[in-house]
Amino acid sequence: RRITGKTFDRTQILSEIYAGIMAWYKEAETERIASEYKKALYRGIGFYPFRDENGIFQAKIHSVYADGLLELETLAGERRRYYFKEVEFVH
Repeated sequence: RRITGKTFDRTQILSEIYAGIMAWYKEAETERIASEYKKALYRGIGFYPFRDENGIFQAKIHSVYADGLLELETLAGERRRYYFKEVEFVH
C-alpha cells in the first residue's frame, strides 16, 4: 500500500501465489522450478568474493542441492561444497 497507494486483499494474493506454486509442482516441472530458483538467487550469476575457514576466494554458485548444500565453482574451476554457515558472502 505504501508503494502503490492501493489496498490489496492479502488473502487473495497469497492464495494466487500458492496456486501458482502448486501448479508448478503438479506439472512436475522440477527442472523449470530449479532453473527459476537459480535465476532468483542473490549473486546467482557471475563470480563474487566468498569467505570460508581458509580465507577469501572468488567463485560462482554452481548448484544448490535439495538438502541445502551449496556448491561453488572457483575461477580455477574447482568445485567446493558448503552447508549453512560454512561459507559467507563478502560484501
